[in-house]
Amino acid sequence: MNVETYIENQIAELEAELSDKRVELASCIQPADWAAFSTSAAKKLNKAYESFCSAIRRRVIQMGSRTQTYFLKHGAFRLVAAVEQAAFVRFPAPGDPTDSIYDYPQLTLSANKVRLLQAYLSLDFDETSSLSVCYGDYVESSRMVEARIPGTDKQMDISSITEKAPLKQGQVLSSLLSEFELIAHAVLRSDRLKERMSSLERQMRILKSSKKAFQQVHIPIDQMTEVIEQLERLAGSAQLAAALLLKGPSGTGKNSLKKLQSLTR
Repeated sequence: MNVETYIENQIAELEAELSDKRVELASCIQPADWAAFSTSAAKKLNKAYESFCSAIRRRVIQMGSRTQTYFLKHGAFRLVAAVEQAAFVRFPAPGDPTDSIYDYPQLTLSANKVRLLQAYLSLDFDETSSLSVCYGDYVESSRMVEARIPGTDKQMDISSITEKAPLKQGQVLSSLLSEFELIAHAVLRSDRLKERMSSLERQMRILKSSKKAFQQVHIPIDQMTEVIEQLERLAGSAQLAAALLLKGPSGTGKNSLKKLQSLTR
């Protein structure tokens, strides 16, 4: 087998896998599915958060109105689903949108959570990390919550109130949380497929570019095959290959290979 035939066979294998991934992606969550979920979930979360703020006002009698207004202005409920060991999907996703409408923040959830893939209700303030997370029958907070008593400089600890209030809303939103578990899993699958497809397309571009370049390279076929495999690994999403060290006398094609290697970055 010559180099050209080897490269063409590699490209054919990549094209076949890419075709399969496109079929898989077509069965994943689609923009229309996301739009429908987004609209419905946003309304339910807003309603639940308004009820939560009303509960805060009723329980903090001394400063109810002021505290309720502050919570409404600065806080929000979010759905959080653990989809991998250190990756979570949040809705609504905080911050500016990126290539994906979902984000994978590095959070820390309780070690007592029942299973890896599970959705939770979180209370967030000012786009920062979660103030507290409701795990169904209990709430864990990351920091103390205080409110200033009107007309004084004194602060009142209201953490116990902000921890109890989300429990009821978590029960109200139980069906939404179950739905979000499925949505989050679909999100992860879709994003991973897109990453793999991007890697396959990158490898194919490298191989197609290499067909012409390898005509100017004069090394044994087994060594050339090894170089091509290294280039494929460098072009992969995990970048598994180490750096290539090109050695040899003048005229063997080192510069041509160097140009190909630069395309993998």
